Amino acid sequence: MDSGGTTVLTAGLDRNVMGGAPGYPGGAPTFGSDGRLYFCIRDGGQSVLCSLVVGGQEVRRHDVGEGTVVSALSVAGSTAVVRLSDATTPGELAVIDLGTGQVARATDHLAQALPDVAFLPTTARASRISDGVTVHGWLLRDPATRGPAPTLLDVHGGPHNAWTGAADTAHLYHQLLAAAGWNVLTLNPRGSDGYGQDFFRAALGAWGEGDQQDFLESLD
Repeated sequence: MDSGGTTVLTAGLDRNVMGGAPGYPGGAPTFGSDGRLYFCIRDGGQSVLCSLVVGGQEVRRHDVGEGTVVSALSVAGSTAVVRLSDATTPGELAVIDLGTGQVARATDHLAQALPDVAFLPTTARASRISDGVTVHGWLLRDPATRGPAPTLLDVHGGPHNAWTGAADTAHLYHQLLAAAGWNVLTLNPRGSDGYGQDFFRAALGAWGEGDQQDFLESLD
């Protein structure tokens, strides 16, 4: 690397790479023994493990479960270790065989520490807005709740951020409200990450205006 030049490896990938940071999923890109570069992207409310061959065009996805969020990526040889979250698990270590794709959970801290505690799972929702844009989100509601209920529409910051459908220890008030009979609706409106660059930039110069109907019509 003596030229000082920069080559964009994911120019053809319409998703952002997640390097991992406090409060954010993903992990630092790293090479495996197969010569592939492993990294995480944000896609539709998930953080997904991907890989590519430097100089190649194909980006390979390594799916480890529907609705999962991958973070804290570490690769040694043909094995990856990640922190894995899903709808009922807020974050446990998992070992991924990069050759076969087999996933093995390595820890079960929540069940061991709090055996009588379970997270209420979210339900994915998609709303077709009047201008044709589809907005993705999740509804958290206790199955025991009957009929209409008070509803919290929680708006994420950024706006270049995104909610996920995974169990979330940073927002435990969602679980407490749902257990008390509330609905909690989390949406990824225009400006959110994980839905392509056009969607990502759609609120530029119109934050709170370009995304307004995404909230109101989805809530309706």
